[in-house]
Amino acid sequence: MTEYDFIKTVTVKIDNRQSVSKKEINTALNYLHALQSSNAYPGSKIEAMHIGGVLADELSKK
Repeated sequence: MTEYDFIKTVTVKIDNRQSVSKKEINTALNYLHALQSSNAYPGSKIEAMHIGGVLADELSKK
């Protein structure tokens, strides 16, 4: 699974109100940050910012 696929899997779980561990969220945030820094993120910057917000919001609930 690529970093992008992992990020999408975690965000889909969050959207579907499935259980997501703190470790999964932190890993997804780290991958997202690395992809954004390398300009390799396949979506738009706005999409990446939204996903980062969703992940950070979920992490704050843990």
